[in-house]
Amino acid sequence: MRLTAKKARIFDLVQRAGPDGIDGRDLFAIVFGEQEKEVKRDTLQSHVWQINDLIEDSGYRIKGYSTYRLVRRD
Repeated sequence: MRLTAKKARIFDLVQRAGPDGIDGRDLFAIVFGEQEKEVKRDTLQSHVWQINDLIEDSGYRIKGYSTYRLVRRD
């Protein structure tokens, strides 16, 4: 599994947030920073879906929208 730099950053931030997760607005602001006004919130969700496709075999997935958490797949 190879993640792009942006996807790796998203994954790392969500993983480090632990079981409480990270607020979606905070994650969006951290990841997109100065671009925040030009990027739609759906872009973050698209990255999360793509990450989930890439980590599918790991037994984990990122879940959420208002709060993102790394969880074991059901």
